[in-house]
Formats: sequence, structure tokens, C-alpha cells
Amino acid sequence: MTKKITAPSLILAFVLATFSIGYTYAHNKVVVVPLGADTSPTSFAVFAEGDQAEIVEAPDEVVVSVAITAPVDGVVIVNSSNAAEESTAADGIRCSITTASAISAAHLQFFKSAGVSGNRGQMSGTRGFNILAGQTITYNLVCSHFGTGSTSSNITNSSLTATFTPAQS
Repeated sequence: MTKKITAPSLILAFVLATFSIGYTYAHNKVVVVPLGADTSPTSFAVFAEGDQAEIVEAPDEVVVSVAITAPVDGVVIVNSSNAAEESTAADGIRCSITTASAISAAHLQFFKSAGVSGNRGQMSGTRGFNILAGQTITYNLVCSHFGTGSTSSNITNSSLTATFTPAQS
């Protein structure tokens, strides 16, 4: 059974404490509002993570997602990490951070097994995206199994963090 994690409504606690910002929650959307007289947009982050185990097969699969609605034009930096496991030599897992449901070959992360039972590795990546004011974009970590020796691989503890920063004026 595939377990997908979506949590666009979570805000990193350190951002709230560091920038002294408030937030409101409305139907799976995070709206960040600076406190005090200054109403200029501020940076914020959303993340999704979990202690899940995911069996990844050959078709591309969205493993974890986050969504951001931009209050103004800006940039979103997305970071991902996960642990990969594959015990068949030359088989493995490939992933990419994308706004689509298919892997982006230009932004590939991969783990290739040496063929030892329980062979594990760590994958991580970072990617930047432009975003326009009012736009809502969902960012995905998309993964798939590759190789011919087995039909699936395992991914655990996937995490995806997206940080919005307003464009410089």
C-alpha cells in the first residue's frame, strides 16, 4: 500500500520564533502575516515529513508534496532528503524535486546498490523555482525504481521543505 504525505499547512517553528511572524490557516493554505506596523511580505517555509516506509516501483511516483501560495513575486527553494534501500546489484532508486508527477532528468538524485543485502544510502537535493504573486504551486519529490534485477526498492523517512523568499525590489 502506498502512503503519501501531504502537509502544506505546517510552518517551521523556528521561522515563527526567528522572524516573529503570525500565521492564519484556511483550508490547507498557510497565510503568513508579519506582526506590527510593517506589512511587507516575509519569508516562510512549509514542510512534510514522516517516519514512513515507501515501496517504490518502476512508474514514477509522488512520495511527498508541499504547496505554497505566494503573497508576492518571489523564489521558492525546495530541499528533500530520504533514506534508500535496495539489495540487488545495479538496481536502485532515482528521485527529483519537481512541480510535475514525473521525474525531471535534469534534476536527478539517485542511489545505486552494490548488491549487498540491506544496502542503504541517503539521498538529498535542492532546487529553486520562481513563483508569481497569488500563484499556488505544489512541489513534489517524485521517485522510481530502476534496474532489472528486482521490481521495487524502499524509501524511508522522506522529507520535503519549501522556503518562500520575496523577490528583491
